[in-house]
Amino acid sequence: MTAVGTHAGPRHPYAGTRRLLALVLREDRLRIALWTLSLTATALFTVPSVESAYGGTQGALARAEFAGNPAAVLINGPTFAPGNVGSMIASELGMMTSLAVAVMSILLVTRHTRAEEDTGRSDLVRSLGNGRFAPTVAALGSMVVANLVVATGLVLGLQGHGLPQLDTLAFGLSMAGAGIVFGALAAVTAQV
Repeated sequence: MTAVGTHAGPRHPYAGTRRLLALVLREDRLRIALWTLSLTATALFTVPSVESAYGGTQGALARAEFAGNPAAVLINGPTFAPGNVGSMIASELGMMTSLAVAVMSILLVTRHTRAEEDTGRSDLVRSLGNGRFAPTVAALGSMVVANLVVATGLVLGLQGHGLPQLDTLAFGLSMAGAGIVFGALAAVTAQV
């Protein structure tokens, strides 16, 4: 005879994922908002500073010449449209923003995987009928949501400065993609 609320047979490995995802998102709502606001503000302040630093066509062409230098390409990657303001913004923001979303993703995933195991909270969560993979999938889901929210903030912030819609969308999605890759690597590393 089984007690009320317990499962007699093996659980589905993803049982309870939806509830855990809702809990994780509720716990991370302030963190996600702060990351989004800080990265969007950085993008908002970078656009006018880059425009004023290079001051027009002459400055943009000088920067494009410098961006073609092999050392600059190694650090910032290739510049796809030399002399274009959007290309300069992507070059200036790309490295720092991708690093920031990578750190954000790693912190979010490890907080809900390794930290939960270290405190013993994950054993309690699993004893409540949740599947074996549910905590990890919920942590990954929260991280994906955080990256998409940050990408949306970046896209809207950059479009507010009059940059092309498709270019800002590509930049935002590439930043979200970088964050998701690092979050997935953190999940794998946490399981090892």
